[in-house]
Amino acid sequence: MKKLIGVLVVTAGAYLALTYYGGYAGEQALRQQIEQSAAQGEVHGYEVELVSYERGLTSSHTVMAMRFDLSHLGLDELNLTSTSRIQHGPILFTAKGPKLGLFASQSDVEISTSSDEVNQMLAEILSDGLSDILMIGHFNQTYSAYASLPMVSQETGGGLLKIDGGNLSMQGTYDGQHTEGTLELGAVHFNDGESVTLMLSPSVLDFDLHTLEDLVNYEGLFNYRADSLTVSVAGAPEFVLGNLGMTMSQELVNERLDSSFAFTVGEVHGSPIATKNFVYEFGLKQISPAAVVAWQELARDIQQGPGEVDFAGHEAEVMAVLELLLQEGLEFSVRLAADILEGDADIHFVANYVGLPDNRALSEVVDVMDYFAIADADLEIKLSESVVMQTPLYFMLAQYLDAYFTQEGEHLIMRASLKGGRLSIADQPFPLEFLLGG
Repeated sequence: MKKLIGVLVVTAGAYLALTYYGGYAGEQALRQQIEQSAAQGEVHGYEVELVSYERGLTSSHTVMAMRFDLSHLGLDELNLTSTSRIQHGPILFTAKGPKLGLFASQSDVEISTSSDEVNQMLAEILSDGLSDILMIGHFNQTYSAYASLPMVSQETGGGLLKIDGGNLSMQGTYDGQHTEGTLELGAVHFNDGESVTLMLSPSVLDFDLHTLEDLVNYEGLFNYRADSLTVSVAGAPEFVLGNLGMTMSQELVNERLDSSFAFTVGEVHGSPIATKNFVYEFGLKQISPAAVVAWQELARDIQQGPGEVDFAGHEAEVMAVLELLLQEGLEFSVRLAADILEGDADIHFVANYVGLPDNRALSEVVDVMDYFAIADADLEIKLSESVVMQTPLYFMLAQYLDAYFTQEGEHLIMRASLKGGRLSIADQPFPLEFLLGG
């Protein structure tokens, strides 16, 4: 019996020691995360403060505040206050079931602004509050977090906005360098109270981000998808975009950023012209990270009152950002494509920055025509002949078909290029003055 009691005492003592360590290590991890968030906030223009941290033997309580300057929106600030109850490990009893870890934090978040009217609106929108936020700290300097987003139902100017809640799950490191997760959103319904109704099906956003050392730029991916977006307008046929997708990605290549964006629609229902496999792609390669950082700093300075941006008062700073951005290797591209009727259409444009002749700076440009020399560009328009002949495109392009389009199989193709400040279409010189209305 004495041996059993001894074993129990030793076990209890060991567990309390582990619990004490979990509380201590958990506090260090949370403080590291908050310090990193504060550093990022300083760069991005918001404040993060650890108001209090009261650590006990088996549990702790903490309060953290975030403040956002919203003067450019006509408000003084937006405040988020998080009050957390922290359970020390190693054994954790959470809403996700028993877990092993350093700590488990259950948080309530309050949102307030400097406007009583906005506060009342927020109270109505978030009537269920933001109280189901769980964070589990692991032993390997990482965490998992889960949040349930409340349902939103708000009347807007005689109309209604309704969002059927959602769930967020994410994982990351305490130093803030890596975050990944999934946001599942419920259906969204909006009507203006008169003639327009929008209905978005439940959707999913996946993300995986690695923050770079400057705390502004990142590598990573956002991927959003939804089954359908339905648009109804009184007196018009219902319009449905099926299998929507949006993807944003960015990676560091040769110490420069390559960014891309794509919006896709699997099928369009309700259109008088059968359309499917719509693609819009946008790319910007070899962006100087220093240019993004400089723009981030400038953006805070040029923002005046609500809707006001003072570019004129910061002309030198704007030009400095452009000088950082417009470097050799910078490439811009855009593509539009779709399957239409029984054919297809594809428009592709690519421009590469080559700089001004004689290595002149952008600030030295006097003649507007010089701007056409800073990039070499190519444009290709590829259309199925059946698409042109069976759609209003024929009336738009009829006068140009013989002069600028060539027949290649079943496609009509126009190619244009801008080289050294000279424009040619279908290998024929084209006066740039025409584009300027001259």
